[in-house]
Amino acid sequence: MIRLECSVLISFVEKNVLPFRARVLELAPRLAIDTFGAKIVERVLKSGKVAAKLMTEFIECITLVGESVDRSLFTPLRANFTDDSFVVDSGEQEPLLLAVASHVSGANLLAYLLTTSVAPYNDKAKLVRCIAAHHVKLLAEGGAHSANLVSLIGKA
Repeated sequence: MIRLECSVLISFVEKNVLPFRARVLELAPRLAIDTFGAKIVERVLKSGKVAAKLMTEFIECITLVGESVDRSLFTPLRANFTDDSFVVDSGEQEPLLLAVASHVSGANLLAYLLTTSVAPYNDKAKLVRCIAAHHVKLLAEGGAHSANLVSLIGKA
């Protein structure tokens, strides 16, 4: 069922429905937590010109930690998703980036942001700083896809 929904959404992206693309980017932080949602966000980014403001908001949202973060973004759009792995046991909150990088599609999305000209330089730098700050957790819990992401920023 989810794959069918994903293919329907991707067909909207491929038909270049601009209001739909803008709405996907508004929901990108929540979508990127899910494997199929991250694929849709990446497809939207690859499909054409993206407003720099939306890209900046997305990167700020996934890299921020603490009180300034809207914690409702940590709840994916699918109601049956119940992963709380991105909250530290000590009560310290981690950036949404860790939840995005926890699966292959999310790590691919982050690598795409780092290696293309979609995101402005300042936003890429913020993303690199956040990955570098949390590289130990990414390496310990993320798997090979997260290790590739960490090695990508090591080359920069």
